[in-house]
Amino acid sequence: MPRILKTYGEECFYFSENFVRMSFPAEKVVEKVVEKVVEKVVEKISENQMKIVELMNQDSSISALQISKEIGISQRKTQENIAKLKELEIIERIGPAKGGYWKLLKK
Repeated sequence: MPRILKTYGEECFYFSENFVRMSFPAEKVVEKVVEKVVEKVVEKISENQMKIVELMNQDSSISALQISKEIGISQRKTQENIAKLKELEIIERIGPAKGGYWKLLKK
């Protein structure tokens, strides 16, 4: 409990007569998940692949074209990097190319 209080603060607790409810701020949880993913895969992936994961975390519906423009690499290299990230089971595409989104798998 002290670690939770230290990390999230008292505002995540709600006390009632019969129970205690905790609500974790989503932003902090997402930040921690991204940190863990990055820590575990740093040795396995390139700098461009790291940038791709970060971009996908910021915008889960980002397209490969947008990624290539943001990073400054060709669409072909972007596709190769995405394929490698899928192979390493770091990311997964949910849904179709248009209308789908990226999901980070490693935690």
